[in-house]
Amino acid sequence: MTGTLTFYDAAWPPAPPPKTDGVCGYIGGDTPHVWTAADWRSQTARYRLPIFVRSNPPGPGASADVVTAVRQLQAIGAPKGMLVAWDMETAADSAYIASVFRDLSSFGYRLIVYGSESTDWTGTAHFARGDQMTQYVDFGGYDEDLAQSSLPFWDTRAGAPTPPVTTNWQEAIMQALPELKQGATGAPVRTVQGLLMARGYSITLDGVFGPATDAVVRRFQGNAHLAADGVVGRATGPALMDI
Repeated sequence: MTGTLTFYDAAWPPAPPPKTDGVCGYIGGDTPHVWTAADWRSQTARYRLPIFVRSNPPGPGASADVVTAVRQLQAIGAPKGMLVAWDMETAADSAYIASVFRDLSSFGYRLIVYGSESTDWTGTAHFARGDQMTQYVDFGGYDEDLAQSSLPFWDTRAGAPTPPVTTNWQEAIMQALPELKQGATGAPVRTVQGLLMARGYSITLDGVFGPATDAVVRRFQGNAHLAADGVVGRATGPALMDI
């Protein structure tokens, strides 16, 4: 099928691997096995698609899920600019996935919302209307996936994909993230805490900008050669997002 790629999908990396264009593996969430770097290396397919599964949002929350996913992406050497799938199965949650998109974009990865629908499980390779990638059953072997070849998959025979155009999403994130300091609460604080956690700082994702979060912010600011004032604003916000 011209212009498409075939992928296989398995909870554990199969041996020997099927002969397809790409492989889907799991990086966290509601999955029985998180693929290690060795698991990915054991598969011979050219293209890779890491998948995070959240079948019943919000779970621990979008920011925490993105932190988990990014840590695993870094552990397996997944380059920025590539596509990451978020498998919502049959439980799509618009507020949850909007937060996932915002936070995952801030780390430089692209998102595709990926799910299973009863109409997909026909045993026939096809695209559901409007989809760029769809999952279907291969009754003779593995769950299979069909994808448009223009999607920015992790290509093991090429360099890192071109990073996403940043202007629009950077501006949107900065506008959505007000100046934060001790005493602030809510989702913006959880985003900051998640960004700090992803950078290796020990912090609780509770959405409360208390003394503990203030201390971690000041430590980050010092390490980033910024004024250690405990305020996440025009200087510290972009540094946290690595802009």
